[in-house]
Parts: sequence; C-alpha cells; structure tokens
Amino acid sequence: MLLSEIALHLELSGVGVRGTDLFAGEIPANAPPHAIGLLETGGGAPVFVHNQNRRIAETPGFQVRVRDPDYEAARQKIEAIAEALTFRDRVLSGVRYHSVLPTQSPLDLGRDGNEHHLLVCNFDVIKEPS
Repeated sequence: MLLSEIALHLELSGVGVRGTDLFAGEIPANAPPHAIGLLETGGGAPVFVHNQNRRIAETPGFQVRVRDPDYEAARQKIEAIAEALTFRDRVLSGVRYHSVLPTQSPLDLGRDGNEHHLLVCNFDVIKEPS
C-alpha cells in the first residue's frame, strides 16, 4: 500500500528507519522528538479503461511531516525527503510509480504542543494499483 511503499523507499534512501523515527499513518506519542510521519491526503480519481470497472492507475496524495526540536535539522530533513520523493517511473515494492511530485515547497507549520518544529510537504502520485 502507498504509505508502506513510500516508507520503505525513504528507509532505503537513508532518510529514516521505519518504526524508529519514520512512521506511516501517524507519529506515535512515544516517538522520539525527531520523527517523520507519512499521512494520506486526498488525491484524484482513479483512472479506468473505457467502460471497464478495472482501475489502471491511482492518483493518491500524501503528506510528509517532520518534527524536530531543532529548526535547522527539521529543515534539512524535509529537504532531503522532498529530494528523495521527487521522481518519475520507478518501481517501489513491486509497484510501478509513474510519478511522485511535490505539490509545493516544504512548509513550516510552526511548533507543536511540545515546542518541536513541524515542517510538511505534500505530494501527488500517479501509480499502478497495489
């Protein structure tokens, strides 16, 4: 599925370690102060072939959240993630991704309740169903 495929790609890119500081679906309460969360967002409609009910492509969206007590560390991490997740025509976990592209530059959301900096970047995807 989308978030697990993206998380594995980020781990293989050296950005984080799944279950340690890289999480799909949420950033758990017991996560370290420096953490990465992947969250699904709205995407576009799936692509169908003619009058068949079989999807040939999906167009989901997702958001990457980086949390860190140090702003510069958070900024460097979100920039590295944006670079690792900007690509065309790759296979992740056996699924063909036609493109993963940011919808905007990384954005500073301010601080969370623990005074950690939060930076985000949203991505649009075109991929084959998984």
